[in-house]
Amino acid sequence: MEVIEGLYQLITPFPQFTYAQAKEYRADLGSKPRWIKSLPYVLPYLIRSRGEMLLVDNGWNTDVAYQALVESMAEHGAHPREIDRLILTHVHPDHFGLTGRLAEESGARVLMHEREADVIAQRYFEPEPLVERMRAWARRHGVPETKSSELATGSMGMRPFVAARQPDVRLKGGEQITVGDFVLSGCAPGRDATACRRRSHPNWPRDRWGCGLSWRRASRMCASKAGSRSPLAISSST
Repeated sequence: MEVIEGLYQLITPFPQFTYAQAKEYRADLGSKPRWIKSLPYVLPYLIRSRGEMLLVDNGWNTDVAYQALVESMAEHGAHPREIDRLILTHVHPDHFGLTGRLAEESGARVLMHEREADVIAQRYFEPEPLVERMRAWARRHGVPETKSSELATGSMGMRPFVAARQPDVRLKGGEQITVGDFVLSGCAPGRDATACRRRSHPNWPRDRWGCGLSWRRASRMCASKAGSRSPLAISSST
């Protein structure tokens, strides 16, 4: 979906859904929302301007999600191999999963907040110490032995769905990132929400909106056209 010229909302499905299902759920969200057991999709954002191309978040590392990204980008005349920067709001599998695969294919530089980068090794490359700490924590708080290991290893099954990669650029917060005519900005972690005014758009009210712009944990950022006083708030979760 084109938000404005140069800014596009894409869609990649969770592993248990097809691309067609993800698009259907997204299309129906406003008119007939339905109850499902899992989130069906994540919404990456593509920014393309003056020969530069940046992708905000991506999707699970599955062939279906990768092909969905290819098809989503093709609708706007682009391909993953043309991406020159990948920026990550956080390192959960649904937002971070395709990062290594896309970086290898395109040669794109990877950017994320330093506090997110700090957890990549213990979560994806060498998780054993983390699992042991979780097991000890569970025992200390009275979790039965038969359940403590299950609790400690609960998220390890997601590792095959993540092509993990350390960032090329570790952000500290507050940086401004230029993509042609666009500027992305974020607050330092822990700061209060920043007031942003959305660009005039048929689907957006012309008001002021507080959006959490922490590079560390928020899945919202602001993108504004250079010279414009009306930033765009973009969310990769909804």
